Formats: sequence, C-alpha cells, structure tokens
Amino acid sequence: MKLRNTLVNWLMVGLNVLAVVLLVLCRSMASTTGNALMLICLGILAADLLYAAIADNWLGWFFIPAEAGLLLLSYFTRQAASMDFSNMQSASGVCAAALIAMPLLAVVYFLLDHLGISHGPLKLPKFLAWLKWLVAPMLLVGLFAFNFLGIDHAYNYGSSYHEYTTTRADFLFMAIIFTAACGLLRCVIARKEGEWLVYLKRNIALLAIFAVMTGFGLFNFARGYLAIQGDVAAAEADYQVMFGEGSRDFTPARQVPLSAPELFFGIRTGDAYTTERDVIYRTVDEGDFAGLHLAYDAFLPTGVNDPSAVIMLHGSGGDKSEGAKLALNKYLANAGYAVYDLQVGDSWEKNTGYPEGVERDWEFMLESIDVFFAYAMEHESARANWDSVFVIGGSMGGYIITDYVYNREHHYKALGVNIRGIVPLYGVVDAEINADSLPVFNYTGDHDSAAWNNLQLREKYNEAGNDNYLGLTISYGGHGCDSQFSSRGSQLELYFLERFLGKLRG
Repeated sequence: MKLRNTLVNWLMVGLNVLAVVLLVLCRSMASTTGNALMLICLGILAADLLYAAIADNWLGWFFIPAEAGLLLLSYFTRQAASMDFSNMQSASGVCAAALIAMPLLAVVYFLLDHLGISHGPLKLPKFLAWLKWLVAPMLLVGLFAFNFLGIDHAYNYGSSYHEYTTTRADFLFMAIIFTAACGLLRCVIARKEGEWLVYLKRNIALLAIFAVMTGFGLFNFARGYLAIQGDVAAAEADYQVMFGEGSRDFTPARQVPLSAPELFFGIRTGDAYTTERDVIYRTVDEGDFAGLHLAYDAFLPTGVNDPSAVIMLHGSGGDKSEGAKLALNKYLANAGYAVYDLQVGDSWEKNTGYPEGVERDWEFMLESIDVFFAYAMEHESARANWDSVFVIGGSMGGYIITDYVYNREHHYKALGVNIRGIVPLYGVVDAEINADSLPVFNYTGDHDSAAWNNLQLREKYNEAGNDNYLGLTISYGGHGCDSQFSSRGSQLELYFLERFLGKLRG
C-alpha cells in the first residue's frame, strides 16, 4: 500500500509539472495543438481533484476549494475585463497566473502527502459532526437556485438557458458542480465500515434530485459546444460560395473556430496600436440638439501603411468603446485595421451634452455617420485608407449600419468613401437587396428575438442572385451572445470576421 501511494504521488507530481509547462506553451494558441494541450492539462487537474476527494488525508479538504477558487478567480477576472472596460492584457496575465498556480498547488499537495504530513482523515469535533449531513441539502439548494436563475433568464430576457450557463456564466457552473461533487465524495467515502451506506440511505432522495439537476445543467452547458461543428459548417459553406471553393489565400491568425486555452485565459488583444480618445467630430449649435457634441475613439495600428478603416457602432443603451466591443477594437487594431468607434447621438451616450427631454432621433443618428465621414476625409485621410472601409454594428448599431449602407449609398460615395463590407451583429433593418448589394457578414444567435430579420436578409440575397452573404448563427445563442470576449460566441465570430475582412480589404 505504501509503495503504491508513493508511486501515485510521484506520478502526479510529474504530471502536474508537465501541466505547468503545457499551460505556458498553449496560453495563446488558437490552434488544434493548443486545444489538445489544454485538454491534457484539464485532464490532469481533474485527476488531482478526484484523488483529493478519495484520498485518506485531511489536506484534500483544503485542496479542493483552493483549486476551485483559482478557477473562479480566472473566470471573474476574464468576465470583468470583457464587460467592465478593464485591460484584456492584464486580465490575461491574471488568468494565466491563476491557471498555472493550480498544478503548482497540486505538486505541493502530493509532496506533502508523500511526506506523511497530511495523512489521516480530518475529524470534526463531535459537536460539529452534524455539519456533514448538511452537505447534500446545501448542494441541492444551490443547484436549484442556479437552475431557477437560468430558466428565469431564458423566459424574461429572451436568451436561452444555455447562454446563461456558458456565455454569461462560462465555466463558473462547471467549477461549482465539480467542487461540490468532490466535496460530496469526501463525505460519502467510508471512514468506518458501513458509514457510507448510512449516509446514502439518509440522503437518497436529495442525492437523486442532485444527480438529476446536475445532469440537466451539464446537458445545457454542453449542448452549445456540441453544436459548434454544425454552426461552423453552415457558415463555411457560405464563405466558400462568396470567395470561391477552397479559398485559402488569406491565412487568419486564428486557425480554429474555438480555442480551448482562450476560454480559460481570455483572448489577448495585443498591443501593436495607439489609441486616441474623445475626438469631437460633430457639434450642434442650433435646433433640438443644440449643445450636443459627438466624439469617436481611434485605435490605430503601428507599423501598418494605409490600413483599412473599420467603423464601429454600439448598441442601444451603450456607448463607444465599452465592454467586449472595446476588446474587439483593440484586437482589430492589433491585426492591422484603423478602428473608429463612434458616438452617433443616442441619449444613453456619455458626456455628449444630450438635451433633456429630447427623444432619440433615427435620422439624426444616420446623419451623424455622414458627418463623421466628411470629418474623417479631411482629418483622418492620412491615417486610414478610406477606399477600403468596413462598418460593424451591434444590436441597434447593426440596424443603423444596414439602414445606412443599403439605403444611403449615394451619401458615402459622394464623400469619396468606399465601403467594402458590412457586419451587422444581431440586428439588421428591412432593405431592398439587388445583385450589386455589398458583401455582408451577418451574425446572430438562434434564440435572439431579432433572428427572423437575419433570416429575411439571407432570403433577399438569395432572391437577388447575390452570393455575397455570409451568415453565422450561434446555436442556443441569445441577443449579445458575443458579450464576453473569450466566449464561444465571440470566438466563432472572430474566426469568420478575420477571414471576411481579410479577403475584402485588398
């Protein structure tokens, strides 16, 4: 027995040292190799927790929540960076430190166990022994609350349950369930003959409900990832029709649609760009909007001559350079695009002097794009190629850019601007499509309440005999299913966005 324990401990020490090396290597790999290395690391970490759950030592009680805590630190850091304007580079560093600390912690755990420091079960004082019987009810209540919140989110916010558990909660659910299961194992493992039977008999109903609810949660968590191959295949078919069968003359940075390392570490946006904030391009002196001034943020690539311009518009209730769109701005600028993120005259935008009591005006916002292009041709002509322009808009921004591009073509062409492609993200306006309509990359979730607009746009391109339609529909995706920058929805979006822009920019 002692020899076996010694061999197991040294084997696990070696595997966790290997995991440290692999985590460092695969951190920024958006490739098949990176995915394989990350899966090996996850397997090692899972083996660590399972061993800690069944080993006859007291240190396992502390090791399990410590590893889960590091995983949650990685999650919350990534979420904060994606949603709350933090720097993605710093967040990626914190996530890397948290993930790499997990196998290092495991090495310490197994070495201490080998030295005999942690041998023997942790025994609760008699007056606290009743606490272990609360584990199953506590897990049940926690799971019920989590599932209830997920269902509530699906029914009241128009998003699917899957979006709550993956895009919005990411791996939080998996960390909770795995930790709880390991903790439960430690309570059930026999310390005395027949003790586990007593425990099971007393909690059989609760444990059965726990198993059913865990299965339900795991199913909802996994089904979006299982649908990735179909989502990608449908979009790839559109891509090949648009750019030609076997079109591979542009090689994007992302080699795979989904990078497992980036799900945990976050997507590094790079730093090969400079930023200019709050550049005022429109001031209104009279009329209902008198006193209003609108600005843009510029993200300009370094070392790139005559870069294509990307115009970014935010959704309703948002502002320029917020959340995941800020990370997208940096990512595209690092990839060689001059990105301009605009305020357009929405009442939610900050520090614009928006007049009180004045309702949002659609025509005014469309007009703001004209004003920006006129301003850019005069003040930004040396820093971007206005013969190679792309427009991207999320939600309300998607409606604005489709209305502008499809219905006001003469406006931007008169200003000398050449728009080569349009990217509406979960939002398109009704428009007439003909054989000359611009190439579009249309992105949405199939559980989005606005998804029917996107289907209608595809039909119009087909009816017009126009092959310039690339559609990516995220299975079980709700409105804004790219709102966390390293999520499944965001990664699939980037995979096709890079290829779409790269083929058209010239």
